[in-house]
Amino acid sequence: MNYIPLSVKTHFELLSSLIKIDDLVSFASSNKIEAVGITDSNMFGTLKFFDECTKHNIKPIVGVYFEVMNLNMTLYASNYDGYINLLNLVSIRNTSSLTLDILKQKNKGIICVTRDYNNYLNYKEIYSDVYLSYENKKEKNECLLVSDKIVYIKDNYYINQNDLEYFKYLCLIKDNKTVSDIDNYSFDNALNCDIDENDSKTTYEFSKLIDIEVPKYSFSLPKYDKDSKGLLYNLCNKGLSKRLNGEVTSEYKERLDMELSVISDMNFVDYFLIVYDFILYAKKNGIVVGPGRGSAAGSLVSYSLGITEIDPLKYNLIFERFLNKDRITMPDIDVDIEYLRRDEVVNYVRNKYGNDHVANIITFSTLSPKMAIRDIGRVLKISNTKIDELTKIINEEDTFDTLDNNKNFMYKISLDSTFEKLYRISKRLGSLNRHTSIHAAGVVISDDLIMNRAPIYTSNGINLTGYTMEYLESVGLIKIDFLAIKNLSIIDKVSSLVMEKLNKKINLNLIALDDKKTLDIFYNGDTSFIFQFESEGMKSFLKSLKVRSFDDLVLAIALYRPGPKDNIPYFIKVREGKSKPYLIDPIIDDIIKDTNGIIVYQEQILEILKKAGGFSYSEADIIRRAMSKKKEDVILKYRDSFVKGAIGNGITSENANKIYDLVLKFASYGFNKSHSVAYSFVAYQMAFLKAHFPVIFMSVMLNDSLSNRDKIKECVSECKKYDIKFNSIDINKSCDEFIYLGNEITYPLNAIKDVSKEVALSIMNERNKGEFKSFVDFVLRCLSDKINSKVISSLIMGGAFDSFGLYKKTMIDNLQSIIDYVTLCKSVGDDSLAAPLIDNNDEYDDSYLSTCEYSLFGFYTKNHPSSKYFEKGMVNLSDISKFFNKTISSSVLIENVKVINTKKNERMAFATVSDETGSCSLTLFPNTFSKYDIKKGDVVKIKANVERRFSDYQLSLISLEKM
Repeated sequence: MNYIPLSVKTHFELLSSLIKIDDLVSFASSNKIEAVGITDSNMFGTLKFFDECTKHNIKPIVGVYFEVMNLNMTLYASNYDGYINLLNLVSIRNTSSLTLDILKQKNKGIICVTRDYNNYLNYKEIYSDVYLSYENKKEKNECLLVSDKIVYIKDNYYINQNDLEYFKYLCLIKDNKTVSDIDNYSFDNALNCDIDENDSKTTYEFSKLIDIEVPKYSFSLPKYDKDSKGLLYNLCNKGLSKRLNGEVTSEYKERLDMELSVISDMNFVDYFLIVYDFILYAKKNGIVVGPGRGSAAGSLVSYSLGITEIDPLKYNLIFERFLNKDRITMPDIDVDIEYLRRDEVVNYVRNKYGNDHVANIITFSTLSPKMAIRDIGRVLKISNTKIDELTKIINEEDTFDTLDNNKNFMYKISLDSTFEKLYRISKRLGSLNRHTSIHAAGVVISDDLIMNRAPIYTSNGINLTGYTMEYLESVGLIKIDFLAIKNLSIIDKVSSLVMEKLNKKINLNLIALDDKKTLDIFYNGDTSFIFQFESEGMKSFLKSLKVRSFDDLVLAIALYRPGPKDNIPYFIKVREGKSKPYLIDPIIDDIIKDTNGIIVYQEQILEILKKAGGFSYSEADIIRRAMSKKKEDVILKYRDSFVKGAIGNGITSENANKIYDLVLKFASYGFNKSHSVAYSFVAYQMAFLKAHFPVIFMSVMLNDSLSNRDKIKECVSECKKYDIKFNSIDINKSCDEFIYLGNEITYPLNAIKDVSKEVALSIMNERNKGEFKSFVDFVLRCLSDKINSKVISSLIMGGAFDSFGLYKKTMIDNLQSIIDYVTLCKSVGDDSLAAPLIDNNDEYDDSYLSTCEYSLFGFYTKNHPSSKYFEKGMVNLSDISKFFNKTISSSVLIENVKVINTKKNERMAFATVSDETGSCSLTLFPNTFSKYDIKKGDVVKIKANVERRFSDYQLSLISLEKM
């Protein structure tokens, strides 16, 4: 008789099992096991388990262990009703508490299994089917004295006996113990099929009681209105009329009617109304919502409802790319919401539809290489220093398979047997689930109780679906992504400051898309801090593209991606008239003329398949998807249909095949134009604010970067391009963030290392009682546990007290005597005691001040180390554009050096150099590189030629002298 394992724990029982569902079902299939039971406490892996069992023709059995009052039992679902009741019971246990009454209410389709034979009758009061479980002969005999319904059950935590060692280490991680405790763990929980025949028979007979068949679920959305369809049609027609100032042409009317018909036929009316409603709530409450995202921007209904701000007809966006009747999938409207207020919108939805009908989505984090190595390193009692040595060699590798290719890491492992053991154990545990997380954006909304569709799990009081994102649609749950976007918060903050400080109200959804100052930002590649356009590669592309219009931005986002960007050189040549575009037939040439004969957008593919091949947009989208996934059978199937349709449209057979091959080539590269338009709009809004209000824009960027010193440095450098001046920190003026006045920005107190925001606020609160009159006055009023000698020293060296006329060295030298004086004043309760005399001694030398400044800020605010070597006739780096094609001299700091080999195998270098006015690139060609040994941190006098790459000015070294 075939043994049926009835209580396998999977790695969804976090840090408690080595068994992955794929491995479990594969083992069962290889060993001809007809059914398998999992008994995780949470049901996280249930749907994956069902799917894998179905693929291998294995019966799935699901049970969950419960403790209620004094009852201890594993409840198995015998059928679909039992499965739903298990979902309910797990959810109730996770969100509140279970009672015996709830167990009785939810007992349909449940088989109760317990080892507690002494209380057998108590279980029988709740369940008609109660089995007693046993593991050995003694337990079996005791069970038979009570009931003949008995079953052999043993918990399994790993598959093979040789996995026991790894299982012990997993337990040590979970219990936060070390290898010294390993002998305290004694297990026999392998999935052993060598079971006594009579015991096997009990498992087989028990498995015959179970038959869970999960039906195909219909989508379950709350009914928004008793006449949702009528409401949607009315809102859309009114909204479109308002968008078009009452001039709704037949083209717009026909498009709207078509979209509404599809949405209604597919029963998605309430979905659109629900999204419309929470976006309306956000806008009414001053919460910035993005102009659109993804293919939803191709919907006129979305535009009419105010869900998006993109007119799809204006940009030739196709609705069928978003939704069509021939491809029955859920509409996918993802909503961008300003970063700081996203939860307000989610809470609105939760309150409107009920906490039992709205949930966030669970995700699982695995033991990444770094995490696993640190965990096992602690267990093996390897010092943190040695573990740090090892983990710092790990780069971006997020799996052990990729880490195997890290030669430096593997070499380090090979040198030390302890490391080899560490790596072996870590790798075995590396892909196991470690902990739960919350999906960053996904939220489900359901008309049905969510616990009837998925188990509910709670995290910090928030309900989560116990099933991950990929399984939600299969149980009829619709996901909507509420994405928290920091750039929208920046846009909102800048706009608010423009209104507050300049009394100018800006509706960024209505700004002209041909504003020259804004387009110049892109034309010049001046796109630092501009959404989607801030990478150095994109900046370089923009300079060669020479942006002339908003459409160029749409194109840039779509073209500058892996794959398509290989066509950029050809695209630029055609644009500049140096090459001719690739044209085949007039029917499609018009579709690809704006992209110079290259298919850039998915919408172009749909247009070509429709106009040339005669397919509907819906059919075209199915073909496009098949092509992008390289489904050979579908590709071949439709080629003949396309060629036949193209010939019917007057295209030769040869050209028809050429067109089909062209579409096939770009199908996997094509980008969703709707998404590109929407994100170009966000980028344009940011560029508009940067172009017209640079000081406000940069002050907001600086405050957004306060926790990132490298980012602050980048911001400061950008400010210099706009001639924005910086005021040093001043104890009587600086606040807890960057503040601006006119064309000047003042550093905040907490820009200094060791000065926290809390300290800055404390100083500001005291300052509100009256300005600090002197350095001694500050110490007298502010000295505390928070503002101690270390903090005050940092404030001194950061320049906060320079306005009092004392040198930094003087204040440092006298600090302790002033602290002693203040302590004495406070101890006697008299602050009128005579203050110590302070002599203004000589200041520290410039080199020391520069070192301190860099240490405190992460960059040089005014004591740049190159400044003291600046001589008459030298050129500041901010002015090199005025000396194009000329030779200059300057004094600079080497910020970094990148050495490369040329095609001739000669060594040369690219360095970044800076002075107090800015930075630029310095090239050392082989003939000069061989003469000079430079490194990061060197201060040098240079002689160099000023050159230009696109619109960037750079230097080519002639000679240098180290200082």
